[in-house]
Amino acid sequence: MGFMASGKSTIGRMLADKLDLNFIDLDVFIEGNEGQTISSIFETKGEAYFRELEAKSLNLIVSMHTNLVLALGGGSPCHERNWESINQTKAVYLYKTNEQLFERLKTRKHKRPLIAGMTDETLDNFIVKRMEERAPFYERADYTVQVLDSKKETVKVIAYLVG
Repeated sequence: MGFMASGKSTIGRMLADKLDLNFIDLDVFIEGNEGQTISSIFETKGEAYFRELEAKSLNLIVSMHTNLVLALGGGSPCHERNWESINQTKAVYLYKTNEQLFERLKTRKHKRPLIAGMTDETLDNFIVKRMEERAPFYERADYTVQVLDSKKETVKVIAYLVG
């Protein structure tokens, strides 16, 4: 778990390869089942519908798989009902500072509909505000891992912790 651009999908995939486990990205799972993007689901059916779908999908995945690396959406841990499922796992919070998140996101805004039209100043404020809201949830994870410049080294740290 972690904020957008913290490396959940990339590091998750690499960790799954290292541990010889399957990998599922919760957002990709939902998009595949719904036949539309997360942005489209938000636009056409609303956030309440998405959050219900997210909770059901998370519960289904956790109940059906025991050895799996699962990348959550950035907001997944921020909804109490998801913690029943998260608590059945070894949850890892991929931590990056607000400055690191800003540097990573400012050149990739066009790839993320939620922040696509933001100025750098608006993006910076958005990250600060959202992290203030989300950090208490992320910090409930079993492990907090500072994302290093080397993704390989970050994966080694996580593998050691959860192994």
